Amino acid sequence: DMASSVDRAQTEDASDNLHVYPNPASQGSDVTVAFSSVMSLGSDESIIVTCSTLDGRQAATSYKQSLASKPQSTDRYTLSTSGLAPGVYIVQVQSRNRTDSKLLVVTH
Repeated sequence: DMASSVDRAQTEDASDNLHVYPNPASQGSDVTVAFSSVMSLGSDESIIVTCSTLDGRQAATSYKQSLASKPQSTDRYTLSTSGLAPGVYIVQVQSRNRTDSKLLVVTH
């Protein structure tokens, strides 16, 4: 039933729900942020992908609209590192029902 599947989605290991690669990434390259369908259970839901420094300063923000016509299990977003100085960043994917984050290392 619906309730138990939602509970299960929220207790799944978060590391399976969000992948950031390549990681570490060289400065100027594109990084793929892939997140599973548990991130966007609503069909008309906006996904917000943010990249911030460890002290919380925002480095990049992107909005991704997930569409009902795309029932695939994984959604991908491309994040450019061209404006990022080498260092460690937090990539966060936020939807209405959950937020997951991963560390991203940007090298020269």
